[in-house]
Amino acid sequence: MMRRAAVALMLILPAGVCSSPADRQAMQHEVVDSAGIQLVRNGGTADTIEPTHDLRIGTVDGPEELQFFRVTALAVAPDGAVLVGDGSGTIREFDAAGVFVRSVGGLGEGPGEFQLLWGIHVYGDTLAVTDARLDRVTEFERTGAVIRTSTLRHENTVIHPVAQVGGAWLVSPWESSWKLEVGRARRDTTRLMRAGRLTSQASAGDGTAAQTMQPVVEYETGRMYGIAGMTANSPLWEPRPAHAVDASGNLYLSRGSPYRIDVYDVDGVHWRSITRAHVPVLTTTELNERYWQKVDMYLDTTSNKHGEWHITVAAERGRADLPVNETLPALGRLIVSGDGMLWAHRPDLLPDPLLLAWTREGTRQDSFWDVFDHEGRFLATARLPAAFTARAAAGRSIYGVLRDDMDVEHIARFTLPSSR
Repeated sequence: MMRRAAVALMLILPAGVCSSPADRQAMQHEVVDSAGIQLVRNGGTADTIEPTHDLRIGTVDGPEELQFFRVTALAVAPDGAVLVGDGSGTIREFDAAGVFVRSVGGLGEGPGEFQLLWGIHVYGDTLAVTDARLDRVTEFERTGAVIRTSTLRHENTVIHPVAQVGGAWLVSPWESSWKLEVGRARRDTTRLMRAGRLTSQASAGDGTAAQTMQPVVEYETGRMYGIAGMTANSPLWEPRPAHAVDASGNLYLSRGSPYRIDVYDVDGVHWRSITRAHVPVLTTTELNERYWQKVDMYLDTTSNKHGEWHITVAAERGRADLPVNETLPALGRLIVSGDGMLWAHRPDLLPDPLLLAWTREGTRQDSFWDVFDHEGRFLATARLPAAFTARAAAGRSIYGVLRDDMDVEHIARFTLPSSR
């Protein structure tokens, strides 16, 4: 196969940005055009930086619009407005400075109401808000007027909206049968498909919605093993594939290991891959033993021994017979801004990787994220505080939920220095 000549590029930064040879090495990258796929290879290592905490919205005691409870959705509009959905069933809009603008929606099942508000999508002057319990999407004008409510179920299949691009929806049908064979691994397949306007089965009785759904990208999830009956568990340190979508419909896909992020266009054409020099982090006997000590203590001391406790015991004990991954996942969640700035979670940099597998105690620790610009060039590794859960990105900023010492939720923004 004829290949075009490789082209090597160096990221040129303003004087004084790279303060050491290690920093300069970190910023090296190579772009190779291979058979129509752009390979962006980032090299070197870099010091971890802490982004500036430059926005906080919320209060413990104060106006109701500044009190959040179980935040389930967060989005940033092109004009910098922050939209937040929580257990109240409302979507609250704040301007770029964090000043409250308006509230939309409420609890219920009627037009403009939600049972479990799950996702907020902003396109133009329209908000599309998804409800995970009612399996539907409600479109609002930014002023709060309801435009339409559409079903997310077609032919008995729940359809999860992923992104709205150019008047069409990128969706993911939920098709798992959960039939597990004891002792055998299975992988579900996540399918991302492009659909037209989501309409109710009653109003689209000819099946138009199903006929217009076109495959874009699909990938296999991590391994799950059948243990006993309907009980399942995954091997220790199993990588978890993840995806994210920017405003142009580019889809970013990581399979967890190795360190590689593939980028597909809105039609599913693979056109870019992003890598970074990476040495896999090996798991250890000590780490595995610490996990099993936690399991034994939990099963011996917990008081929740009623109902379907036997299922929990089977899942925890059965995991001991599963294969153990020899390395920690290189990549976790992906969050991408509308303009293609990419934040990639680095689970293998955690101070205590045990907490990747043991989550029952709710212990928190700082998280680490590799940040790439819209051309796939590595900018920095960012360290975010343990009390912060990242939800959305906009340019060089990442937004999410920050819990205070009393576990009260606030909305926060952290921003990379402009020199990065």
